[in-house]
Amino acid sequence: MTSANLSSQESTGETVNLKEVLHRFSTKSAWLAAERQTLPEAPRAQLEVLLREISETVLPRRIELTAKGETLATLTVSSRRLYAITSPKQDQSFAPDADARVFAAQLLELSKRATALTTRTIDDPSQISDTGNSCSVSALRGALVIDDRPCDIAHLADLLEATALAQMTWSSDPAKHVFSGAEAWHPLLQSHAERLTGELSGSKTAKFQAAQDATGVAIPISEDKVLIVACKDTLGIASVCPIEEGLKAISAWQISDT
Repeated sequence: MTSANLSSQESTGETVNLKEVLHRFSTKSAWLAAERQTLPEAPRAQLEVLLREISETVLPRRIELTAKGETLATLTVSSRRLYAITSPKQDQSFAPDADARVFAAQLLELSKRATALTTRTIDDPSQISDTGNSCSVSALRGALVIDDRPCDIAHLADLLEATALAQMTWSSDPAKHVFSGAEAWHPLLQSHAERLTGELSGSKTAKFQAAQDATGVAIPISEDKVLIVACKDTLGIASVCPIEEGLKAISAWQISDT
């Protein structure tokens, strides 16, 4: 691709972004307030709303996320950066010194549960101290792998790899794969990968909803372990994971790659 083409694409992207910003500046404040009171039902749409709220907040604010009248978490935002996510129940999953990846994981979980948000001004800006842990929206989107991802199957592989007991990936044929993890799981993954990828192409197979054209299946193989197989075109992954962590990885993949 030539530099001229790149410059043209960048200019087009900047024009689209500028039009969106101008449109929102011209929108009546009452409409924007009503828009912020109720979150969309789809988790991915909620995630986009939260990221947009952060990107549009310049003065120090607290963004409160609620569900059924109960406060789930409060986001501290200033200068278009996320400084903290706190819970009224002192939930340990909300780390006070989180980085972009931790913040992104927390926003993913909140996008599945929150139904409304409210904002309030922080009267004393000194309450926000730059600890070095604040995150820009671009850093959050990068951690969420929302933009410019080379391959959604590779994204799923990265999400599963952190807790997988064993995992294999392939780019053309399951028989020609790359394996990692405990060797004891190798025969199971090898024997199931080819059969399941063939069945995933059938219309009658029960599949979990996946990103774009990718398809996948999660099969419990014990009380606490699950076999996950997903493929798209010639690319594929098979992984044995703890059930809770494996299903969380699938959920995060579905939301961020939708």
